[in-house]
Amino acid sequence: MVLGLVVWSCIIGTGSLPVMTPVPAGVPERSEPSPDPTARGYMGVVLNMETLAIEAVEPGKPAARAGLQPQDIIVRVNQFHPQTTQQVIDYVCSCRPGAILEVEVRRGSERKIFQVRLIARPQEADRGRPPIPYPDEPPPPE
Repeated sequence: MVLGLVVWSCIIGTGSLPVMTPVPAGVPERSEPSPDPTARGYMGVVLNMETLAIEAVEPGKPAARAGLQPQDIIVRVNQFHPQTTQQVIDYVCSCRPGAILEVEVRRGSERKIFQVRLIARPQEADRGRPPIPYPDEPPPPE
């Protein structure tokens, strides 16, 4: 079964001829561009710097789409059990956009697990903060 035809020109001698190439029905179309393989991951949450509590969830971002809410307390990200907010940030930033993280939170007396597909970390997320080095980068000289 043919889904459509791609038409392009083939130049032969002094003229050009249209060439039609069939596109099979089983070929999926890309609806979104591939994520930047060098970008850092981003969930879209604001974390309390003293605790592992989520203070805010950015509307439309991965955490909101997954169902995370303010006041959720992060217990686990994949197999990692963070002890500090910075560990959560570093872990998420070490993952690439498109990665799916399993995030376990404590919500009241319940524990809930969410699947969060990361997006690229926007530049404004780092505004006013020192840059977070990639895990394989040496620390900057002092």
